[in-house]
Amino acid sequence: MKKYALCTILLLTLVAVFGIFSLSNASNGNAAAMPQGPGGPHQRTETIAYGTVAMPTAMIGTGGCSAVVTVPAPGVINSDVIISSYGSAQGATIGSLTVNTFPTPNAVNIQHCNTSPNPISPRNMTMNWRVVR
Repeated sequence: MKKYALCTILLLTLVAVFGIFSLSNASNGNAAAMPQGPGGPHQRTETIAYGTVAMPTAMIGTGGCSAVVTVPAPGVINSDVIISSYGSAQGATIGSLTVNTFPTPNAVNIQHCNTSPNPISPRNMTMNWRVVR
């Protein structure tokens, strides 16, 4: 049951964040959901690039951030969206790290920042990423 609740929450979050569905755009006056994207009704996202990258393991001080890891990603532009997830076990200290991702022309940039009151040395881990438009 927990798996279904988590999937429902994830789906609702994606709908809220990306505005994928809109109830106000039903063409026949019914309250049926119609796909809605930035380019108009029925537009879907397109995967521009994807991959996996190893993150640095150097100590990150309190309130500090790791070096930015830049990965070549042909076709990426500044307005694209990056979806990321850990590609390996996170470990106990990772809960204190936030992941910053940002696109630049033809590249994906990923960085860990330390929100804990203590320095953290991240263990070896990978991040999966996907760029959509």
